[in-house]
Amino acid sequence: MKLSRAVIISSCLCFLSPMLVHANTNSALLRESSSSSLSSTNRLLAEGDSGGEAEAEGEAAQDKPPPSPTDSGPQDPNTPVHDKDNHQPILFNRKQLVLFGGPHKSASTSVEEFMAQWAEGGWKHGHPHTKALGYWRWPRVMGTYGTHGTKVFGRLVTEPSNDILHKSIMDSIAESMEEAENGVIVGTEEFDQVGPDATYKALPAIKKVIRHLDLNNEDVTIVLNYRSPRLDQWVSIWKHEEGDFMDSTYEDFLCMSHNDPAERRRRYDMLGAQMNPLGAAQVFLEEGWKVKLIDMGGVEAQDKDISHVIGCRVLLGGCLDGFLGSLGDELPRENAVEKPFDELNDEESGKMEQLFENRDCGYQHSLQKWIESGQMEIEYQDSLWKTCDSKRKSYYSSLVGATDVLFNAFLSQLECKDNPHDLRDGITMDQALGNNNTLGHMINGFVEAVLIPLVFLGGVGYVMMMMFKGKQQRRLDERGIAVSQAEMTPYPSSAFQDDHEEETEEGEEEGDEGDSDDDVEEVYQDPPRSEDAEDGE
Repeated sequence: MKLSRAVIISSCLCFLSPMLVHANTNSALLRESSSSSLSSTNRLLAEGDSGGEAEAEGEAAQDKPPPSPTDSGPQDPNTPVHDKDNHQPILFNRKQLVLFGGPHKSASTSVEEFMAQWAEGGWKHGHPHTKALGYWRWPRVMGTYGTHGTKVFGRLVTEPSNDILHKSIMDSIAESMEEAENGVIVGTEEFDQVGPDATYKALPAIKKVIRHLDLNNEDVTIVLNYRSPRLDQWVSIWKHEEGDFMDSTYEDFLCMSHNDPAERRRRYDMLGAQMNPLGAAQVFLEEGWKVKLIDMGGVEAQDKDISHVIGCRVLLGGCLDGFLGSLGDELPRENAVEKPFDELNDEESGKMEQLFENRDCGYQHSLQKWIESGQMEIEYQDSLWKTCDSKRKSYYSSLVGATDVLFNAFLSQLECKDNPHDLRDGITMDQALGNNNTLGHMINGFVEAVLIPLVFLGGVGYVMMMMFKGKQQRRLDERGIAVSQAEMTPYPSSAFQDDHEEETEEGEEEGDEGDSDDDVEEVYQDPPRSEDAEDGE
């Protein structure tokens, strides 16, 4: 009996051993699978899931806050990221203020609406789309009749005396900064209003926000879009013009502003401020703030989206291949207006593009010191400064601040039939471009530099020659008169001799006359009679 039990137990053990081994193997595989699942979950937090949470995360994952950034804990905002397009949301060790400054018609409205939609409330339970930007806030400003739209921050610039509104905006920004883990992003295209050509003044508004949040300059970053081709932004500014020029042609847009001081001033604002992100960047850098410039031409070339680029490379949200992981399917709406731009041919349009690029080249040297120090960074650089020629540095610099040159150059391309312009004091497109290699420019240069001065000098020489000849002729006439008078009037010595001869002749004539008298007297006088004759009588 005991032997039978031993045999049975032994048999059972032999039967169960493979099962135990298999169970241990499954246990190890399960642990490995759990670890792999956890790794996949962390990756999904960066990637996101446009359709909802991954099944591996389960319902409990929706109750968790944004993922842990890195094993080393919060990072310094200035610490470089190894891979800018692929990373989990980065948590900073101090809060930041990011100001999106447009400029106008460079996807500014799209960026503002995108950030307001996905960063206004931070991370929310049950809303996985909010995880990529979960550490940031876009402030919500409450008004008397509800929430203000995204354009409300522009009124900090355009309404500098509206203290009541300013207080509401400042309080909203401060509250959002308090709630956020990393800080706030605030945007308005009106932040491009810097420099001498700007209609408004953005610097006082920006400084007011910074003071209200009590931040250091090193914790402030200005984001600027560099739209290229450059002509696209200029045409978009015209197409989105409002008021009297809402339905105007491009020709009227420029020609009707030439003789209108107010409209001409607005065109200078468009050319010198709204179309000049590099000029704005220089102003912000001089204030000590950091600048992130995004070359939209490079963004498009790599098939990225400008809002996602800002989220990945500036805000350092959770990203995969350059897109915010949980928002990969969300793209900003387009804000296009269809108008025909047919006043200029391709050649003239190309000249406009070149002139904008030439002015941008004028900032390359002056911005270099901030680029080298890291205070300024250019993301997706592609078209920016691509056409600059180091030999033309002086010419490029002359275009910086020369907004009137651009305005007159663009105006010179148009006929302006309904409102003729006078460009005698202006500059043509060829002159503005400084193309010494073009035949037209050479001819114009010859006419202006050689022919016109020669004609002028010839005219002056002719007048002087005629004056000299006239003076010489007068002298000759005077000399002729003097000679004539001299021939009629004897010199003093001959006159004395002539007088003496005249006296002699007169004396001789008088003597002759005396002789004649004597002769007469002798002829007619009776002969004397002798004394004898007298006595006889």
